Amino acid sequence: MILVVTPDHSVLSLANVQGVMALKEKRAGLNNALQQATVWCQKKDFDALLILPSDIPFIQTKDIKAIIDMGMDERTVVVISPDNERSGTNALLIKPPGILNYSFGLGSYHIHRKQVLAARHKLKVYFSKSIGFDIDYPEHYDILCKTKNRKETQNESKPSNPYSNHRDSVY
Repeated sequence: MILVVTPDHSVLSLANVQGVMALKEKRAGLNNALQQATVWCQKKDFDALLILPSDIPFIQTKDIKAIIDMGMDERTVVVISPDNERSGTNALLIKPPGILNYSFGLGSYHIHRKQVLAARHKLKVYFSKSIGFDIDYPEHYDILCKTKNRKETQNESKPSNPYSNHRDSVY
């Protein structure tokens, strides 16, 4: 199931048209919205919650599958996928929902890691160049635009991913 939490009425309407579950954001800010989603998941007795921010344009199906697989056989686990700078958090699997306080923002990868380790939960990290690329700064957007322009020049039907041949690592 996909859940969208947003303050934007047009996004709520679009989610409804697409058959996606959507909640109106009660308190501003990403961490508050994620807490709201977590409470919703807990009420629905979900086993796990996978958070994928919208600013990771090169994410691939294999990334999502790998993260889910890493948490599949664990009762309690947090799987973190950092950004390419190893500073931010670009994907987060929490099993069960609610065992982590969200700290998205500067240095979130290290904050999330420390929190998981302090709570003595199992921690797994998934490194991937494709999921690690996010749009946090203007130069990141420039890279995305150059990639898009390269795709249009090559007349490909699929988005060009500069990280598609990179080998991922898991531990």
